[in-house]
Amino acid sequence: MNRYRGEVYGIFNSRSDYEDQIDRDRARRRANAERRGLRVATARAKGTHTVTEWSILMDIFGRCVSCGIPYTDLRGGEPTKDHIIPIFAEGCDCIANIQPMCRNCNSQRNFLGDLRETARPDWVATYLSELERRFGPSQGGGEA
Repeated sequence: MNRYRGEVYGIFNSRSDYEDQIDRDRARRRANAERRGLRVATARAKGTHTVTEWSILMDIFGRCVSCGIPYTDLRGGEPTKDHIIPIFAEGCDCIANIQPMCRNCNSQRNFLGDLRETARPDWVATYLSELERRFGPSQGGGEA
């Protein structure tokens, strides 16, 4: 049976009903994408992170902060960026709001909060010393 010859439309009575639903779905997806874009722009206006900052954070932990799986065991070999305060909850995109998580933990977690301290208690000192090593001491706040 050919769907486009009017013989089968599933729950739809006609081809026009089917096409109307497709149009509504496209409009909904477009509206959702626009809202997501606005939320991301708002988050980035509050703060962003650099590729280097993310790289340092990944190097410090070396594994998912939630389940502890090493990056080498992850599909693709890299963690996802988990926003501690989610973008939809008006969190920022700054490095202070990001932690490395595997895709599985990031998609299944329920606002567990900041797990970086639990995963590695000395992470802040290590992060700051690595920033200083890579960029020098003048990047920390501008000495006179």
